[in-house]
Amino acid sequence: MSIKVSALLNPFSSERKEFEVAPGQSIAEILKKIDSFHAVNSGWRVLIGGTVITDFSTVPADGEHVYIKLVPEGDNQEVGGGMKVGGGMLVVLGIIIAAAASWTGVGAGIGAALIGSGIGMLTGGTVLYNYQIPSLNDREKPEQDPSIRGSRNQMRPLGYIPVLFGRRRIYADLATSSYTWVDPADGSQYLYQLFCAGQKDQLIDKDTIKIDETLLKEYSASGSIEQVLAGTDKLLQMKIAYGEDTPPLVKKCVHEIQLNSLLKNKTDEGQDGSVVRTTPAGTTEINADIFFYSGLGKYNDKGNVEGTSVTLGAWYKQADEDDSAYKPLGFFAAGSNTIYGNELKTKRYAIHKTGLTADRWTVKISRLSGDSTDSKIVDAVYVGSIRAIKNEAPVSKEKCRRLTLIGLKIKASEKLNNIVEQLNFVSMAKLPMYTGNGSGVGAWEMRLTDNPASAALYVLRGDFSQQKLDKNEIDWPSFEKMYTWCASHGYGCNEYVAESMPVSSLLSAIASTCRADIFKSNGKMTVVQDIARDGFVQLFTPRNSHGYAETLVMADIPDSLALQFVDKDAGFA
Repeated sequence: MSIKVSALLNPFSSERKEFEVAPGQSIAEILKKIDSFHAVNSGWRVLIGGTVITDFSTVPADGEHVYIKLVPEGDNQEVGGGMKVGGGMLVVLGIIIAAAASWTGVGAGIGAALIGSGIGMLTGGTVLYNYQIPSLNDREKPEQDPSIRGSRNQMRPLGYIPVLFGRRRIYADLATSSYTWVDPADGSQYLYQLFCAGQKDQLIDKDTIKIDETLLKEYSASGSIEQVLAGTDKLLQMKIAYGEDTPPLVKKCVHEIQLNSLLKNKTDEGQDGSVVRTTPAGTTEINADIFFYSGLGKYNDKGNVEGTSVTLGAWYKQADEDDSAYKPLGFFAAGSNTIYGNELKTKRYAIHKTGLTADRWTVKISRLSGDSTDSKIVDAVYVGSIRAIKNEAPVSKEKCRRLTLIGLKIKASEKLNNIVEQLNFVSMAKLPMYTGNGSGVGAWEMRLTDNPASAALYVLRGDFSQQKLDKNEIDWPSFEKMYTWCASHGYGCNEYVAESMPVSSLLSAIASTCRADIFKSNGKMTVVQDIARDGFVQLFTPRNSHGYAETLVMADIPDSLALQFVDKDAGFA
């Protein structure tokens, strides 16, 4: 018998030298035959049976396969020296192989070849470090596909529906829980999200839609926001629904149980390693996915990846039934639950079961193949998520008709993966705008505007008004005058109200943007503004000004004021 040795001795070539050495020699002794200058644990990488060897006194067993790689170390000057030393090593190795009796199965041809490599090393100038010899750590590296898990937009289950006045940048709230989805057809992973931007009476500027500070179109495959909104982009789809009957893209309630749990045949305690989960009541569909994060395959003795397989099982039953009632859930692969693979790249598989009676269901996923202990086999499988789908919309038709909802579907890719940053955009409200044609309710139309008078009327008569006033309860001429003055002087009200406020406080905040006061007088809501008047308010004469006195206060007026504000010229940042 003998010990097989595979050596990468020329950093300028991927050629691997194969030879044999007589058994009973330590790694250090083998290296001494290669390196007559020094045999220390520096500059060499040694692998035996998938294990990196750092103790060079180790004696390989008879019949084992040893992998050796030359890696000179040090700074630039030391690397240059290492090159010369490495070249010398190879010259000596060539001589030893040609003459030494302890080496078997090699001839003078290999010796001559190694002498040539040594000469090439002596004349070289750079050492290549990146050629890998086979090992679970240093062989062919597993290639992990990107995955996606959620976003940073918040969800406020007990919050109020925001109301937009004027034009503002909006960081929209989630209207329902986000969820991932694995397509059984090709294993692609998607993130589904549904956002609420507020009332239906608004218009989102599509060219301002961003994820964090990057325009959404930059994450798309097409680079076009039009294709994203049309649903034709390969990576991103978005649909905006202004007061429609159903929510966009997210059509059903999905409860996702995220696991990302290693699936074993047996636990460390010797128990059944199956993953078992029960869905909420009302479940009519089940979607479950598994994935091989590092791929599926095994290394042969030469370090190349070959095929291997893993057999799984998936079952379901009604939650209150005995375990004997388990039925097959479906197949992860085409017509089979035995999954074959021969590449180290993330693979995802899914089962989608439909047509269930609305109920609670228990899902069981098992690894039927034994747990692998061979370090050359890569077959670790994980249960990703188990999803329960209800046959009902996440937002009722009545609410959809009053809201602006945004559906977003993202394919996991190198551009977008892991946790997605906050979706945001600039939107402008549609409010009652005074046309100037006459007076009264007929002179106002719903248009894009930020006029404070329009905002006040929307509070009093809009769809979100808790006590919508009748047209006869409004002093229309006062609001029309307020609108005209604000329009001519450039006053606007731009605010996104996401918290509960009394109507009186909200009207006061709107009125403060144009030095006005809105209150009820003689049974009607009216407006008074602090503005310059065209006529005299009071005429002073000697007759009515007897004893008049005035005090002047010489205030110390500051040179400047430092205030924080939302700058619309900077994208409402």
